[in-house]
Amino acid sequence: MAKSLLMGQVEGQNVIVGGRPVARVLGRHCIVSPGHRVSLEDAVGIVRLLPNRHLYPMLLTMAHREANSLRLSELAHGGGERHLREGKEQGEQEGQGGNAH
Repeated sequence: MAKSLLMGQVEGQNVIVGGRPVARVLGRHCIVSPGHRVSLEDAVGIVRLLPNRHLYPMLLTMAHREANSLRLSELAHGGGERHLREGKEQGEQEGQGGNAH
């Protein structure tokens, strides 16, 4: 879920990137996209199972706060630099074909 569109164009309820739907707009502040091993339709279905759709922005805010808290905690304990370095190294390995899926 996201609060705002990061890329693509909205056509109806779909977010289109490269000529195909990659996300769905469910409300003013709710854009749903698929995740690892989750299709767009399944992701939309999961979000629609939430009991109160007006809570979407609140859920996104809570997730945003938690992610920032974790990031700041890592930076405060010197882990942020290591995390960034490890991410860069992993990206370099994937670029060399070192990550088999």
